[in-house]
Amino acid sequence: MLRLVEREGQWFEASTTNWRAGAANYEDQLEVFERVELPERTVTDRATISAHLNAYGSTKVRDCYKEWRSTITAIEHEYDSWGFDWRVNGVAPSFDHITRVQDVLHSDERDARRAFGDAVAQELGRRRPAAARWRDRLRARAHLTAG
Repeated sequence: MLRLVEREGQWFEASTTNWRAGAANYEDQLEVFERVELPERTVTDRATISAHLNAYGSTKVRDCYKEWRSTITAIEHEYDSWGFDWRVNGVAPSFDHITRVQDVLHSDERDARRAFGDAVAQELGRRRPAAARWRDRLRARAHLTAG
């Protein structure tokens, strides 16, 4: 399940790189971007994740997945609007706009993906909650400075 989420997140990152490559060429940007070969996405991946979450996921894990999915949906809507503008109006998204989307939406997506992975790991007993790890680090620092 985590592999499917990771793959989809990285697919969107590569796809945005392709949009940037097209915009850079279109606007004669000095930066050079190479297009990335993307595999086909399948709906069955989403169905597999949903089935596993519904059967085995806690409320926290399902909530983290919903948060991650909402970031993916925001990116998909952005891509759809770019594609529509390109096909219907012949207008490509600007390089700066694509870069802003990459900086903001992809950052949100990566954070949500990480939170989902942390929630799954915590539920499986593989990792302590981030707040507990943070408190441990503070205690260790206090101990080092007190001595």
